Amino acid sequence: MGALGLRRSNVQRNYETLSSADHPYPLRAVTIDGHAHLGTVTAALESGVTVFCGVNGVGKTQFLKTLSAHLDGGDTGDATVETQVQAIAKTVKCVHVDTGWECFDTVNQVSRTPSLDERRAASDQPPKDKQTAALLGFILNRDYDSASAQELDRDDTDSTGTSTWYYYELTYRGATYGPREMSLGELAASIVLRALRTARHGSVLLLDEPENFLSPQARRRLLDVIVSHAVERKLSVVIASHSIEMAHRLSTTSLRTIERASQGTGVAIDRMTFPSQVARAIGIEQRPDVLLLVEDAFARLLLKAILARQVPAWRMELGIVEVGREHGSVGGGEGAVNQVAKVLSDNNIGIRVLGVLDGDARKQKDFHDKPYLTFLPGQVDPESVVLDALAASPSSAASALDVPEEAIAKGLRAVEGVDSHDRPATLCQTVGVEVTEIVGYAARWFATSPHHAQHVRELMEKIKSTLHPDHSESTHVSVH
Repeated sequence: MGALGLRRSNVQRNYETLSSADHPYPLRAVTIDGHAHLGTVTAALESGVTVFCGVNGVGKTQFLKTLSAHLDGGDTGDATVETQVQAIAKTVKCVHVDTGWECFDTVNQVSRTPSLDERRAASDQPPKDKQTAALLGFILNRDYDSASAQELDRDDTDSTGTSTWYYYELTYRGATYGPREMSLGELAASIVLRALRTARHGSVLLLDEPENFLSPQARRRLLDVIVSHAVERKLSVVIASHSIEMAHRLSTTSLRTIERASQGTGVAIDRMTFPSQVARAIGIEQRPDVLLLVEDAFARLLLKAILARQVPAWRMELGIVEVGREHGSVGGGEGAVNQVAKVLSDNNIGIRVLGVLDGDARKQKDFHDKPYLTFLPGQVDPESVVLDALAASPSSAASALDVPEEAIAKGLRAVEGVDSHDRPATLCQTVGVEVTEIVGYAARWFATSPHHAQHVRELMEKIKSTLHPDHSESTHVSVH
């Protein structure tokens, strides 16, 4: 943020405060009934900031406009609106900002207002605001000298419903310029900052696509500023957005999707479990929330089978990537996983990362108590773990794989003396089954082996805590 800067520790503390159960905020819930487009819908709002995500035309703007009209005592048409409010101030004020519309309205006013310079000279002169300039510099990564917003009368009050507009001015390296010379990103950020800076304590701020015209980095930093003001002034900020950057920065408890209802009338508003649900809701390419790094292809196969059995609902939220070196090379696969997981965890790449080491890496104390590492089940390499599952009960394995028990016994004899990494393929060739079949059987067998079941629980807990970093308390995960 230029000279003033938002300290990283303060930013993190603000996000943590949002999720605090005792943090006060005014607007708790909204119910809209009988709206021509929205139908009947209820939305619970979170502490400080709630973001509604959805495709164009689904109803985000209609939701904000209807809520704004109700809070301001205006006309909501045929719709009835009920709100649950916990008053923090004597009156709960509402400010509604449609960022895109205000950008173009400002540019339009500049071009059509007669004798603009004379009108500005005759109006109250705004102070040069270094704090807003610093916030703008933080968002846009530019060291502005000062900023100002001058309120002017408009000539077309009837068409807009407002009697004034704002002329924004920035000074950068001694050069002062207004909306004609500003980038749309500068103008949009200036509009949102003015709303934030003037929002009263305990009020409601409705922001329609505040991320308009901003880069991904600027969107994330704008959210940092919004959260800071929401915490400091006990605001309820409701945002309609297409920004996946905002979705990934906020706790999932603050996220809502708004989509057309399945029956084709009205809309449905849902809480989110994973940020990737927001990605699907706004129609962008799916990407995982967490990358799981494994040593090799077989470890990937085993981890995928475990996840498919234990947490099938997490399939779209997790990506598995092989980063380990070939076995026998210097450093081993576990060294590569450890190194890559640490580097990616130390640098914010927009996706959380967890290294999943083979079970035999448990013997190395250097890999214990690392927040970015966990282990596959067992105390040996995953190939041996899978074969141990078959050897534990050949009859059960034969029944599950639909082969004679003697075939399993023959396969186990065939792998004696074979390199451990080649044993699964050798056994499968002897028995006449696919490697995926014996790996799937092993994933099921873990639930019947108390020692391995405990390892699976530990693995699932670590993955869950990586998916949900805002819920650090331990939650029991059943193994089945």
